[in-house]
Amino acid sequence: MIEVVILCFVLVLLVTLYRTFAFENGMPTCKNYVANVFLYVAAVLVSVAIPTFIVKRNRYLKRYRRRFIERPLSLLIVVLLVYLLLVWSYAKLVEIPSSDFLGKTLSTLVIVLILAFVLSLFIELNEPISIKRLQVTSLLAIAIMIVPIFVGIMFGTTQTFERHVIAISLVYFLIELGIAIAFGINNVFILTGLTLILLLTAVSAGRVFENMKNCSKTTVDYPTESFDFVVNFISIFERIILLRGIK
Repeated sequence: MIEVVILCFVLVLLVTLYRTFAFENGMPTCKNYVANVFLYVAAVLVSVAIPTFIVKRNRYLKRYRRRFIERPLSLLIVVLLVYLLLVWSYAKLVEIPSSDFLGKTLSTLVIVLILAFVLSLFIELNEPISIKRLQVTSLLAIAIMIVPIFVGIMFGTTQTFERHVIAISLVYFLIELGIAIAFGINNVFILTGLTLILLLTAVSAGRVFENMKNCSKTTVDYPTESFDFVVNFISIFERIILLRGIK
């Protein structure tokens, strides 16, 4: 369970950094806008990873989960309910004022638990998946999600929406080309799905830079801004873990 201990430490660090940089006098601030978005994204993803690793390591939960997924009808009903709950939770997240830190946190916690449940089911359905494979996949997905920050630093935050999207998409193309070479083109369908998600992520990243320019204390909303990245990251993680060749 060393992974869980490390993740808990990282989560505390990320939340502390977010509270330090994203708020002034108890109110959200537009300063460090891009960094605050990705700090929140990182905190949510670490929160999703903690229960996922716990379930992965726990034999009793693993047996219970295996029995559950062997009933297709029950699995379908629960998955539909889970996604409806996810949509409802996101709607509530948007409604809550950005100044209500507790409300935003509780709403985000519900989303975290939903995503952790979905990710745990995905991992179970694609067993056997080793801890090493999860770690390699996580590192690849993290590298992909760092690209928007890298592009923002290299090209500046004053560039247009279109230029940010094009620059991020080009870097993603190079990364995906490397993945295709490393794991083979026989993963063409998975790589096609990954391409679409990466393009959506590039658009979301471009929108973050655009929103930063128009940010005000009444409109800043880091949890809502981060939602697309969280969902995209998990989708990227799932596509990469399906690639043949990762042991």
